[in-house]
Amino acid sequence: MQRRDFIKGIAVGSVAAASGACNAKPVPAGALRFSQDIPILGEYDVCVVGAGPGGVGAAIAAARSGKKTILIEHYGYPGGVGTNCDTPTFFYDSYKGKQYLYGIADEFVRRLAKRGAAWFLTKDERYQPDYDRPVGDLPIIDRVRTRVEDMRVAYHDFLDEAGVEKLFYTHLTGAVREGDRITAAIVDCLEGPRAIRAKVFIDATGAAHLVHRAGGRTLLAAPDKTMHKSIWAKLSPGPHFTVEGFNENRRIFRKLYLEDRKRLPDQVWPYLAIGLANAYVNGNGCDSREMTRMDAEMRRRNFELLECYKRELKGFEDTYIETAIHQVGCRSGRHIVGRATVDRRLVTTDAMPDDPIMPFVREWGEHAASMKNGFGGDVHGKRDGLGGVPYGALVPVDFSNVLACGLCISVEEDYVKTIRMQPHCLITGQVAGTAAALSLDSTKCDVGAISYLELRKRLEAQNYFVDGKC
Repeated sequence: MQRRDFIKGIAVGSVAAASGACNAKPVPAGALRFSQDIPILGEYDVCVVGAGPGGVGAAIAAARSGKKTILIEHYGYPGGVGTNCDTPTFFYDSYKGKQYLYGIADEFVRRLAKRGAAWFLTKDERYQPDYDRPVGDLPIIDRVRTRVEDMRVAYHDFLDEAGVEKLFYTHLTGAVREGDRITAAIVDCLEGPRAIRAKVFIDATGAAHLVHRAGGRTLLAAPDKTMHKSIWAKLSPGPHFTVEGFNENRRIFRKLYLEDRKRLPDQVWPYLAIGLANAYVNGNGCDSREMTRMDAEMRRRNFELLECYKRELKGFEDTYIETAIHQVGCRSGRHIVGRATVDRRLVTTDAMPDDPIMPFVREWGEHAASMKNGFGGDVHGKRDGLGGVPYGALVPVDFSNVLACGLCISVEEDYVKTIRMQPHCLITGQVAGTAAALSLDSTKCDVGAISYLELRKRLEAQNYFVDGKC
């Protein structure tokens, strides 16, 4: 690397020079500014930040379109919440008994199936893989359970085969902005801070961290609206544990929860699951102090719950907590303010956007934050028919070369169920990566000016159908 390949005097989240020259524009009061020159790591067509399902889908789609693509991730592996929060379940809805989500989401589940690591779930409350029902080549019309380590490796293979450059163990710290464009992402690698230049950026962070750090408008609902947070703890069952005993214990636990909750610890899930301790808390998932508090509270509470199991249930005498997930599990957080929004009208009526990019079942209502009355929140319901996520929900209002995908697209919090599951995130990622490539081919990187009809055409060539293939 030559000494001239540096960005100097960067203002984070404000207007700044994006070249080696020292003629940065004045920095607004309160903006952060680096006091050192930052080496430029490389220049790319597309930079995707966040390697959850959305980021994986975006990076693969962009790279398959022939664009030089880099994928940034602060963990050492891809998969997002699915792999770092031990949630290897793909929530596939069906519509009238038929599969309607295809594309990269379907590809990935088929890849897991070929590894012998994808089964439909049992039809009862055990919430376990039904080993007599492997996915194979069957239509995916039900929830699919896989395995975390298989997901990590399969995602790595998926990205490598597409030609995506991966840069993991790397944290996003800021962005260089010129008007309505981000010109560089500032990251902290193990070897030190670096600048990554790109023509188009895709925010796949799950909480709009890139848009937020670049000074773009975002929305973060109050903690009591963003669902509860949780930490799964895996239990070692011990020699006295049996499936038959579990079924009896499930009935005992449910009765205690409904009729004598004082014998249970505070803030625990209303159902007993095999091999899991399930505590929850409420708080702001986009605040480091709050995440620190919630992490400590839930890890302690899982031990309280284990002692309750030993006291109230049968067969838990020798059970212990074997491991727990790496971080607090957040189901929703900060969202971009988009040129369009998945809102009440699009979800609860027959309305359809002019530019649909992902179909969804018209069913809404999520986990409650407090769960005082179980999982259900205050706003819930269903309506017949498939709705559609508008392309504008992926386009931040403040930028011409930035897209979002996954959890952080523009959506009203009460209706986040329509976009938040892993298949949804893979698909909005695929759309974002395809749109980024299209913008590079046709509009000089203006993601808001692409031809919607051409976007649909390209997606259909990838075995993905924006209206559902029923």
